Amino acid sequence: MFVFLVLLHIVVCIWLIVIVLLQAGKGGGLSGLFGGGSQDVIFGGGGDTTLKKLTTISAVVFLITSILLYIVASRQGSSSVVRATAPMSSQSAPATPAAPMATNTAAPVQTAPAQPAAAPAAPASAASQSAPIKK
Repeated sequence: MFVFLVLLHIVVCIWLIVIVLLQAGKGGGLSGLFGGGSQDVIFGGGGDTTLKKLTTISAVVFLITSILLYIVASRQGSSSVVRATAPMSSQSAPATPAAPMATNTAAPVQTAPAQPAAAPAAPASAASQSAPIKK
């Protein structure tokens, strides 16, 4: 029953999308591509069209299948993925890290720490830069 409802729901969703896209809105819609735009000229623009009725029926079927899917899924007692996973705190970290595999038996070479870069020289004072030139 659940699989049937899901398949029906998917078909109704696709059908509803197609019907809504085919309707002529204020901008014309996609119905003008298939010759539906001339219907307003011949038969008038007012009243319920067949596409509007199909949209209403499709929307009602969509809502009914949505509610039925909720009811069926809640009665099946489906479990959550979050509840099924084991808690992370039960796993403990190893007491000692594994020793790295050494292929070279020679003593490791130690390097001296890097020296900090020398501070840049102070800029010349503004007075010495703008001294007047005597003639």
